[in-house]
Amino acid sequence: MSTQKRPWVRWAVPLLLAVLAVWFVSQRSGKKKAEALPQPVLADGPPAFRQSKTNSNLSPQYFDSLWPAGHRDSSNTDFVPMELGTSFVLKKHFLHGQPIFWPPTIGLDGTSYVVTGSPPGNSHLYAISPEGEVLWSAKPQESLEDLDSFAIMNAPTIDAEGDLYVGDRDQLWAFKPNGDVKWVVDLKQYDVDWGFMTVVLSRQRYVGGVTTNGKVLFFWSHNGELAMPPLDLPGGAGPAPEDEPPESLWKDLMDPDLIPFIFNLIQGWEIEVANTPALHPETGRLYITAAGSTPGTGVLYGIDITDDALSIAFQAPMGGGSGTSPAVSHDGSAVYAVDELGRMISIDAHTGRRLWQSETGGGGSASPSVGANETIYTPFQDRITAYNKDGGVRWERSYSDTCKERLPEPGGVWSYVLSEPVAFVNSLLTVGMERGWMALVCGYHLPKFLSKSDRTRVPIPQESLFVTFDLETGEPVGEPLVLPETSEGFVTPLSNGNVIITTSGAITSIFYYMVNRILPERLQVAGPPKAGLLLLEPR
Repeated sequence: MSTQKRPWVRWAVPLLLAVLAVWFVSQRSGKKKAEALPQPVLADGPPAFRQSKTNSNLSPQYFDSLWPAGHRDSSNTDFVPMELGTSFVLKKHFLHGQPIFWPPTIGLDGTSYVVTGSPPGNSHLYAISPEGEVLWSAKPQESLEDLDSFAIMNAPTIDAEGDLYVGDRDQLWAFKPNGDVKWVVDLKQYDVDWGFMTVVLSRQRYVGGVTTNGKVLFFWSHNGELAMPPLDLPGGAGPAPEDEPPESLWKDLMDPDLIPFIFNLIQGWEIEVANTPALHPETGRLYITAAGSTPGTGVLYGIDITDDALSIAFQAPMGGGSGTSPAVSHDGSAVYAVDELGRMISIDAHTGRRLWQSETGGGGSASPSVGANETIYTPFQDRITAYNKDGGVRWERSYSDTCKERLPEPGGVWSYVLSEPVAFVNSLLTVGMERGWMALVCGYHLPKFLSKSDRTRVPIPQESLFVTFDLETGEPVGEPLVLPETSEGFVTPLSNGNVIITTSGAITSIFYYMVNRILPERLQVAGPPKAGLLLLEPR
């Protein structure tokens, strides 16, 4: 006697598997409640020293190129004083298998330098020509004595002479533009295990910054000698981890020993400092966000750097733990950051006094970008919010309509499981004079009850796009370009009109390896993930 499966069985089993799979994939943090903040410790004013910025809006100790530091300038503005075309094609996808977060920084002759987090046996620093050719690479990692995989969190910082500085797990490296090692500092002697989150250059030509465990260290850039006694920030550890990284996150891409730490760092868990400091381009004051000394609090520190000492000028309390990297306004009067509760805050750069705070904001993971007219831009999920300098909302725009124009409804039984097409802003925002640039993922959300927080809810990716948008309105400009990988990184314009996009393949790896098996073929995520760099050129 033959049997025939009932119709509902054909879809109920994969539906149940989908729900279970995403439950285990979930990497969300629980909703946080605002805690009472301690009183601020204010400064009397700015340091007496002042220097002028260059014509490129840079501090003079930085190389005068289009993008010499992680967030383009010492202020962390992600602002580049140029414009690009509005229509691009993919010229090259290279450095396959190399997960990359930070943008390439640009030095002598237009050479770009990029860091990666691939497993041992690989190089973690590459020099790239404007045409996308690898010019040289650092010695491959054989042990932690070499430039190791934690270099992925340390964008090469380029000084006025063209030398570059890169941190790794427990060392700080200086390289000449041709790849020769200038010097190496062992950070373990200063009780550092996991090192800097990208270094800065002080007005005295010192190089250093703040380690993930809250130690402020600066060295002479010419020889690597300690320039002054270290400073320990008076904070504590970040919030306890609420989950573990999915087993397929960055599978076959990133150093496995690195993934748990990077996962916690991105979420702001356990770690005192999970961000890159900003440096006031004129006064030289350093700003860093960090976890506070009491649970549920964060702090934005203002730290003064003299010739022979470091001192905390102010401590401005903020919600949650480490928050985002800070950014300084172009006029130097304010510092912006997003706290762990998703609120944009503005702090007086000279005194530490709070100027304003938004009710909602960028979700606690994407640092703000500052436009030429002082508008502050921050992404969260499917949208961008633009704030005026006084804290008023200039505009807010969702990009899910772009995805609805490109993707069909899930169809069939999957229409009961998945959302309509949605957008997810999948890079930091780079802003020019009139337009901005970002990577955008179009896909479908799984049921909301499977996520503990909206902050890191990610759709099943169907398309990854490069999008140009108008800074005055947020409206997309031109036709989006389909990309072969998800970004999770930066968009970097080049002086020849080309663009480089960094990709880590994080979203692709999760869904390709863990969810594809229960999705119908038409909804499956393309792969396997490749990560690497994408070089675009004008159409």
